Amino acid sequence: MSDTPVKHILIIEDDRDILDALVDLLGEEGYRISTARNGQEGIDFLNSSPDLPSLILLDLMMPVKDGRAFRLEQKDHPRYGIIPVILMSADGRIEGKKADYAIEHHIRKPADVTTILNMIEKLA
Repeated sequence: MSDTPVKHILIIEDDRDILDALVDLLGEEGYRISTARNGQEGIDFLNSSPDLPSLILLDLMMPVKDGRAFRLEQKDHPRYGIIPVILMSADGRIEGKKADYAIEHHIRKPADVTTILNMIEKLA
């Protein structure tokens, strides 16, 4: 048995089908997963969890608090602002928006499994 801790990923996604698929995929790869259905639930999780994730997968378009509002709040927080974020979006202009969100990495929806796993492996 490995002594390496299991990597913890927070997925913030409002589309139930996408969320379920990511949870299944990453769970099968051995990651520990937490989920939130919008940016406010994501912030609430980060504020209340004693065990912070090593990576956040963040949808852009969500109700209540969207990905942009989540990221603006998250990136400046002293406790969890350094957690890397992968922005997930079907927005064709996402490349130009990454700087506004202070995000270096994104996955364009729909994404293939290999692309998702490769990016997560590099960052988690």
